[in-house]
Amino acid sequence: MRVENQERSLGRLLCAVGIVICVVAAYWPALHAGFIWDDGRHVTDNAMLRSLEGLRRLWFERGAVPQYYPLTHTTFWLEYHLWGLAPAGYHAVNVLLHAANALLVWRLLDRLRVPGAFLAGAIFAVHPIHVESVAWVTERKNLLSGFFYLLAGRAYLRLFGLDGSGASRRSLLLEAVAMTLFACAVLSKSVTVTLPGAIALIVLWKHGRIERHELVSLGGALSIGLIFALQTVFMEKVYVGAVGEDWHLSLGERLLIAGRALWFYLGKLAWPTDLLFVYPRWTVDPSQWWQWSFPVAAVLVGTLLFACRRVTGYGPMVAAIYYAGTLVPALGFFDVFPMQFSFVANHFAYLATIGPIALAASMGTRVAAGLPRAPRGAFRAGAMLLVLILAFLSNQESRNYRDLPTLWTSTIARNPGCWICELDLGGYLLLEGQINESIRHFERVLVLKPDHSDANTLAMANIGKGLLLEGRIDEAIVRFQTVLARHPDSAPAHLGLGDALVTRGEAQEGIAHLEESVRLAPNWPRGRFHLGIALARQGRTEEAIVQLEQAVSLQPNSIPAQEALARARGQLERRLIR
Repeated sequence: MRVENQERSLGRLLCAVGIVICVVAAYWPALHAGFIWDDGRHVTDNAMLRSLEGLRRLWFERGAVPQYYPLTHTTFWLEYHLWGLAPAGYHAVNVLLHAANALLVWRLLDRLRVPGAFLAGAIFAVHPIHVESVAWVTERKNLLSGFFYLLAGRAYLRLFGLDGSGASRRSLLLEAVAMTLFACAVLSKSVTVTLPGAIALIVLWKHGRIERHELVSLGGALSIGLIFALQTVFMEKVYVGAVGEDWHLSLGERLLIAGRALWFYLGKLAWPTDLLFVYPRWTVDPSQWWQWSFPVAAVLVGTLLFACRRVTGYGPMVAAIYYAGTLVPALGFFDVFPMQFSFVANHFAYLATIGPIALAASMGTRVAAGLPRAPRGAFRAGAMLLVLILAFLSNQESRNYRDLPTLWTSTIARNPGCWICELDLGGYLLLEGQINESIRHFERVLVLKPDHSDANTLAMANIGKGLLLEGRIDEAIVRFQTVLARHPDSAPAHLGLGDALVTRGEAQEGIAHLEESVRLAPNWPRGRFHLGIALARQGRTEEAIVQLEQAVSLQPNSIPAQEALARARGQLERRLIR
């Protein structure tokens, strides 16, 4: 018996090493990648990471960062103080977290006696649909919340006797551990609020009933989760900007989105090709009958699985309910910022994919177990080949995340209607001094978004900025004035017009527009920087120092702002000496 246990332990160790090796191989390009979209808000330009005061604000000040995920931002804080802004460290932590999650998926399914648990863990580890979550530093929230979600799930399995013991344990210590881990999950990303429902589903599946104390325990966890989930919904609207015409959707439209999204992610799981960072936004029209086929088909499949549960077993039904239930926060019923340009995103499905992957691995393993020895060997070889193919596809997909131009260029090539890609790529090229190329992308945004949307306004303002950088001041002023005629509260347009007027020699009027830009966007470092520069040139040194200090505080890594502040202080000192 002792020898058998040692052999079993050695086998598990080798399997775990195999999964880790596959993850590292699949995400090797990501380990050499840089920062991309939104990584600025979370890491490179996040002033909260620079000090202990910033760490305090991450936890206790709503709005210090756009989303209240303090545990995720704390990991960024720690990493900033360990290796600064070297992207390799952040990517390495993401890869290691995903490897740990894959191992937890395997062990959790094994504890639940799900056939093919190791295969499911291996597929989860290397499936290309997860590249977005792993190769994008910003999605640390997905990986970290998933890590604590799975650990909390493991604790609940033990607490409720679902780990093989068969008996529910009323352990206050174990319940406290489970609740703490769940709290860590929702403090990393509130989408994990679905865990209590998943555990209740598993309890009903395995025990056929749910005890009162189990219901009370899960109800307490759910209450905590809902508080953070509602806060996330609030912050998405107030701080992230998920408000406006793009989110004005009827219940019928949201049902169409949800039904189609359910099948969309299953399709990408089954055939992981044409994966995109930004998918085209569907045109939702309840009057078109074929769009209703998606939610109707989902309901029919669910009904069929329930009706056939005594024949097929409860496993398929549980996997389907887990998949759909875990996806609920991302099915379009709650407004989130990405809905402005797409209703689906690969990272939305990170935890939900465990259900279909486990079901497929289980069904394949069960079928193979009933076959003669040779076909069983062929199944194992085929499963190994599948994992290798998926790892190769993930490796190739990871290359698209090398840097921002690569990501946006590869996305635009397959989604030419992606206005957010054009807008952000144009902004990157403008900062890099490639003015003509950037203007071309901004003009493409005007074609894709011809209405008076924020994207259209920002594109026009950036065209004006490009013209200003080329010395075409009068043309730039016309552009900025056109934007302000439509959107008088546009901070970028006021900033651009102010710069243009100052450059043309109309300093007083230009500074008035720069001050308006700062009033409209007080936490925008660029506005304060430009105002500070203009004030310094007019000899208003003390006022300039105030603005430049604010700019440096908001963006501590800005060398131009630091240099301008030093010059202004030097000017003030020389004046005082005289």
